[in-house]
Amino acid sequence: MTRVLVTDGDERAGLATTRALARNGYDVIVCASRRPSLAGSSSECIGEVPVGDPLTTPDAYVASVARAVRQFGIRVIMPITEASLVALLPHRDRLSPAVVPWPALERFEAISDKVKVTAAAQDLGVPVPESLNLAGPDDRSAIDRAGRDLGWPVIAKPHRSVVGQPDARWKTRIALAASGQELRDVVSSMPAGAFPLLLQRRVEGPGIGVFLFRSRGRTLATFAHRRIREKPPSGGVSVLRESIQPNPDLVKDSERLLDAFDWDGVAMVEYKLNTATGTPVLMEVNARLWGSLQLAIDAGIDFPTLMVRLALGLGCPSRQSYKVGVRTRWMLGDLDHLLIQIRSGGGWTHVRRFLEGFGPGIHQEVFAWRDPVPWLLEVGDWLRPFLRIIP
Repeated sequence: MTRVLVTDGDERAGLATTRALARNGYDVIVCASRRPSLAGSSSECIGEVPVGDPLTTPDAYVASVARAVRQFGIRVIMPITEASLVALLPHRDRLSPAVVPWPALERFEAISDKVKVTAAAQDLGVPVPESLNLAGPDDRSAIDRAGRDLGWPVIAKPHRSVVGQPDARWKTRIALAASGQELRDVVSSMPAGAFPLLLQRRVEGPGIGVFLFRSRGRTLATFAHRRIREKPPSGGVSVLRESIQPNPDLVKDSERLLDAFDWDGVAMVEYKLNTATGTPVLMEVNARLWGSLQLAIDAGIDFPTLMVRLALGLGCPSRQSYKVGVRTRWMLGDLDHLLIQIRSGGGWTHVRRFLEGFGPGIHQEVFAWRDPVPWLLEVGDWLRPFLRIIP
């Protein structure tokens, strides 16, 4: 049996990857910084190994992954998060003979740079929100122009989601500023590595994702979904989404954008359908496996298995199709959405919509009758803050 190592076992995408590969005949080992992890507790994996934190101790993390490769005879490594990719991609020699099915670190860092991606999209004529670049914390001219040119509120995006040095990295955050003072506070709170910042006009509208798997400039698989509910409701992580027919123009724009970065592999190209204009505008590109991966698998596009097959030289079917109208829900994320709506004065309509998520035809992202332990672990984690306040 071919053995695959899936990193970041506490990520929902890690669980989706583990289940998909196991059901296609691969032996899956999971690694995570805590045990048991979401994916590591799955009956679909054959084992779990502890590793360090790819952000705070990246060299120790790479060493522990390399030991797992030797110990278990790993053929393919599937990094899930950007932190793991940034830690592992420069060290393919230490991870050999295992294959990491991603391009070189330089290409990954380029396509993960929000400032560079926005500039490339503008050059290609792909619609983007009105934007300004803020070079550093002392760039007062960009701060002063933000409200006038973009209008409040302004979205402030660090150019990278993971920044820092090879020996220590950290995650950055996207922030919303409703005034000049709030923007100055946001800018002053950002670490030096977060700059340049991308300041953008806030776009109101539903989210649309275009997901591509490419090899040597050719698209092998395409998938698209729309977001139905998010956490928080104002915009964030999707908790209920539906597979849709891909918009040919968005697919073409996405392919042109990936071509501009010479990108092979998987990518999620995220758009928002601007309610005011009816125009889809580019939000960002994530060149990794994404949180809502389970929906694509449920609909019929098994991205992890396609990646592993190509990495092993087995090839991929020339045409990939999927079912439109499939819905997959992250139950606890949807519950969080409901609680936020109730606290903000929402009525029974939101309760009814939440309960409809248990109806027939809706797939559950984490819960599975044949593999219930990950869901039980997730529920325990969700309940822990509430249990702390009970006398």
